[in-house]
Amino acid sequence: MLHTLTRLLWATTLAFILTCCQHGSPSESETQSIRDSLATLRQQGKKERDASRYDEALRLHIRGLDMARAVGDSSEWIQALNNIATDYRRMGMLDVAQSYHYQALSLCDESSDTTYQMRKNRVKALNGLGNIYLSIYSYDDADSVFRQALEGEHQLGSATGQAINYANLGSIYSARGDDEKALDYYRQSMFYNKKDSNLLGMALCHLYFGNIYERRQQYDLALREYEQSDRMMTDLKDLWHALEPRLALASVYYHTHEDAKALALLDRADATARQINSWEHIVEVHHLYFQLMQRQGRYHEALDHHLIATAYQDSILDNEKLDRIHNIGINIERTRQQKMVDMAQNELQTEKRIRQQSAWLFGLTVILLLAVISALLYVQRMRHRSMEMMREASRLREDFFTNITHEFRTPLTVILGLSRKIRENTEVPQSVSDKASTIERQGNRLLTLVTQLLDISKVKSVIGEPNWQHGNICAQVAMLLETYIDYAANRGVTLKYHYDQAIEMDFVPDYVNKVMSNLVSNALKFTPNGGTISVNLYQRGDRLHIDVSDTGHGISSDKLAHIFEPFYTTGDMGEAKGTGIGLALTQEIISHLNGTITAESQVGKGTTFHIVMPIQNRSADPVTETEIGNSGKPIIVVAEDNADVADLLCTQLEPFYEVVAARDGVEALKRAGEIIPDLVITDVMMPNMDGMALARAIRANDLTAHIPIIMVTARVTEQDRIEGIKAGADAYLVKPFNTEELLTRVAKLLEQRIMLRDKYAQTITQAPVTDDTIEDHFLARVEQVIVAHINKGEDITVTMVADDLNITARQLHRKVTGLINQSPAALIRITRINCAKTIMAAKPEMPLKSVALACGFTDYSHFAKVFRTVTGVSPTAWTAKPTAQ
Repeated sequence: MLHTLTRLLWATTLAFILTCCQHGSPSESETQSIRDSLATLRQQGKKERDASRYDEALRLHIRGLDMARAVGDSSEWIQALNNIATDYRRMGMLDVAQSYHYQALSLCDESSDTTYQMRKNRVKALNGLGNIYLSIYSYDDADSVFRQALEGEHQLGSATGQAINYANLGSIYSARGDDEKALDYYRQSMFYNKKDSNLLGMALCHLYFGNIYERRQQYDLALREYEQSDRMMTDLKDLWHALEPRLALASVYYHTHEDAKALALLDRADATARQINSWEHIVEVHHLYFQLMQRQGRYHEALDHHLIATAYQDSILDNEKLDRIHNIGINIERTRQQKMVDMAQNELQTEKRIRQQSAWLFGLTVILLLAVISALLYVQRMRHRSMEMMREASRLREDFFTNITHEFRTPLTVILGLSRKIRENTEVPQSVSDKASTIERQGNRLLTLVTQLLDISKVKSVIGEPNWQHGNICAQVAMLLETYIDYAANRGVTLKYHYDQAIEMDFVPDYVNKVMSNLVSNALKFTPNGGTISVNLYQRGDRLHIDVSDTGHGISSDKLAHIFEPFYTTGDMGEAKGTGIGLALTQEIISHLNGTITAESQVGKGTTFHIVMPIQNRSADPVTETEIGNSGKPIIVVAEDNADVADLLCTQLEPFYEVVAARDGVEALKRAGEIIPDLVITDVMMPNMDGMALARAIRANDLTAHIPIIMVTARVTEQDRIEGIKAGADAYLVKPFNTEELLTRVAKLLEQRIMLRDKYAQTITQAPVTDDTIEDHFLARVEQVIVAHINKGEDITVTMVADDLNITARQLHRKVTGLINQSPAALIRITRINCAKTIMAAKPEMPLKSVALACGFTDYSHFAKVFRTVTGVSPTAWTAKPTAQ
């Protein structure tokens, strides 16, 4: 049979090669047709094998192998090799089967394809080799490859694959006589078979259970398992596998002396085994015949069956085949090891070559870097020198303008003073008074011109840093436009202001005021009675757009191009004529802010100015405050509705503290929540929200609950003091108060706050905080948020923690600093270390590097450094303490 199949293989291959030689390489359409046929051949071959028609199965699978080689489909190629090997295994030709499985395994190992099907092909090859080793009783080799196959099926998530390999491992332990371990593996196999509803796998598991019970001479249990397996096999119509439970039942009947039943089953099994050419089963059938005949005293028949069994057994496992199987394995392993040695040598040579190239490249890179650094330093030096020269020129220009404007201002002051005096003198004639008014009006215009000249000089010279502030620019513009509403109404002009939403950004209030004042005043100047001026603010991406439009006389196109030039005027508006400085100053300011200003106009319809500026939020630092807190002094909020008393309190406190004034309790509560001050001083009697309500509101908020409160009031009764203390006041001052007493109480309360901060700072490094007080409650919430991020394996930032607490990063910084005198970033580090100590105490066997990773430290040396900073000892020393165990 083997020779016939070999001739068939050569004939098929030769025919395919001749076809390719005659027609050249397969065309694309032919290749696609071959690919479409591969799956059909593979499935049809499996059908033939399951029906025990092995010759036809081999023919189809060999044809599929040739086609897969022709189109270069490695996945189909390997599947065909495994299928051919399985066909030969079923036929008992184990040496040929081993060769094909090894070819499949080698192709898988050499391929870079990591798809599911390719990994499945490798597992099938390993499984086939394991079955061959199991058949020749090479249990150690079988155990090794079955475990590799099991790991591969586990990674693929294949329940049936895992069931098969658990059963194979159980067979090894069963063959070694270790029934308990065999049962464990068989149960695992049954679990995965049921999980995947694999009827064949479940039938085989019942067969394996029966084998163990039979070996233990528990024939009733064995019979039950075998019958269950036989019923399931009958439903499957798989003749090869169906022989297994029938032969097992015959064996049980033999042992229980039910010879008639045993002989009936053996006759059926013998017919089926010969029908499907299964030599392994024929051996087992005649071995059981031999045992039955021998026990019945039919020795001639027993001898005949013994000879038949021996002959078939020798055909399957003669010495020559066993040697060939072992030699194939040894040769393949040697070839693989030689390939690994050659690869290692090639890698070594490549590594040496790369090192040499890297050394040359490093040297050249260093030389180039030195040259680039030298050039950059030279350019930087020249740039610095140029900047110094420009600053000196700007300073000289500024000095010139300052001096000249000062010289202008002196005579203008005299002129304006005398003209105002003449105009206010009731004894002078009306004609003289009118002329004095004209002199005063023109003098004021000249003074404005001189001031704007100085403004242009300042903007161009960029002397000093502009006073950047972060806030709602829409509100800033609204406050400015309020100053023009009455003036516009008096002129019969409607002033409209619109913005879509509040825009938070960095801006210079003085710049905003100058730009908007110039544009709005110009619009008012040139808009007639009944006209309209519109100011629109809106955001597009990272740009701020400001449109100022009017329904005035408009500007002709030939003059529109020059309106931003210094001292340029249109000259056609009579008394409304400007100085020509305002728009030039506006353009300088906008250009300095990296923005643009343009104008469009139609004569008789009006003019629109478009401003586009970048939106920046550099001043909105999450930790550093831009306006409040820069001085390093403690911050105090003073809530007082009486302006004189508020001024007195602020005057007394400002030399020592940073003071924020509020007109009532509502404003004070808002400011306290925004900036988290170090102390609050409040009057009791105030509109909107009195001092008692303010104190209660501060104490009820986690963010502000820790802030000391001093109440200042004229109420002197004991009951008033008790109510203030109940509301949350820490100190009570009676008006009129002594300045020294006020300062002393403020200093002592802040000193106590510092002592509490130190106490919390020490406590939090020892163990997680409790939830006993409001302060503890807030810190516990912060720790919970940090620990939650640690458990998720996320990188933690101050902004993330603040977002989870629904507060701003600035509020978090002020709150945490006020409680423990540590920044939020430091609190995150401390919490990480506390988590590490908890893990080290609970799992002392856990490696310290794993502990560091679990707490968010990717670098162990950094973890050890932070651990020592927080605890005073190294992680190793801490674990050695008795209390750490």
